[in-house]
Amino acid sequence: MDSEKALRKYFGFDTFRPGQDVIIEALMAGKDVLVVMPTRGGW
Repeated sequence: MDSEKALRKYFGFDTFRPGQDVIIEALMAGKDVLVVMPTRGGW
């Protein structure tokens, strides 16, 4: 299952927010990732 299908199935969203897709792809590729993102800051 690709990441956008999983996003729709489990969370009900059609697309990732800017930058989230890059993070998910890196995780799925087995890379170590440290992410700090605002929670609704300015949205």
